[in-house]
Amino acid sequence: MNRFMRFLDEKFMPVAARVGEQRHLQAIRDGIIMTVPLVIIGSLFLIIAFLPIKGYESFMST
Repeated sequence: MNRFMRFLDEKFMPVAARVGEQRHLQAIRDGIIMTVPLVIIGSLFLIIAFLPIKGYESFMST
């Protein structure tokens, strides 16, 4: 396991750091991070709207 971690530190991490510093990828990352709260809030509302409880659907439609 130490050999694998050493390989990642020596060979993979420098390349990953260079790729991670590209402004195009940073913009995509920042955009995804900004949409995550909206997705979470929307999914909570969907869970509330479609609860799998008998009678809940008829209660909500009235």
